[in-house]
Amino acid sequence: MNVLKKMDKGIMTTLQVICISLLVVLFTLLSLNVFVRFFPLFSIGWFDEIVELSFTSLTFFGAAFLWCKHEHSRIDFLSEKFMGTKKEFILEFIISIIGLIFIYFMVRYSLVLINKATAWSPIFKIPKKLFYASIPISGIVMGIYSIRDIVVNGRKIFIHSH
Repeated sequence: MNVLKKMDKGIMTTLQVICISLLVVLFTLLSLNVFVRFFPLFSIGWFDEIVELSFTSLTFFGAAFLWCKHEHSRIDFLSEKFMGTKKEFILEFIISIIGLIFIYFMVRYSLVLINKATAWSPIFKIPKKLFYASIPISGIVMGIYSIRDIVVNGRKIFIHSH
């Protein structure tokens, strides 16, 4: 169990560092873009490529971070109504299964997208496949944590049955 806690902490720290780093990159680039518009000292024609790559990665890695910590947006009035009862655990179990199904399709079709992507970015010649890589990677992380939630809630249902 100690190994799983260390892995969990490592995954959370990695996602957090990635998200903070990407946020700093985006803030810096957007600030630089505003500055260069007022004081055109140099060209940043490559700006769009890095912003697109950073924003895409931030979106999906940020979603994975929030998913793992149960801090993503959700409607939880039923969970709150049934708090601490078997109904809550059954509801959370069903929600986790539906979430896992969604994640399966997200990962599956993002891999299709990556396989079909043949374009390269114009300035840095970064393969567009790299722009989409954060989707299946974050989806796999979300899937692992969804399985964890299914197991945890399944155990709680079983415990409340006896």
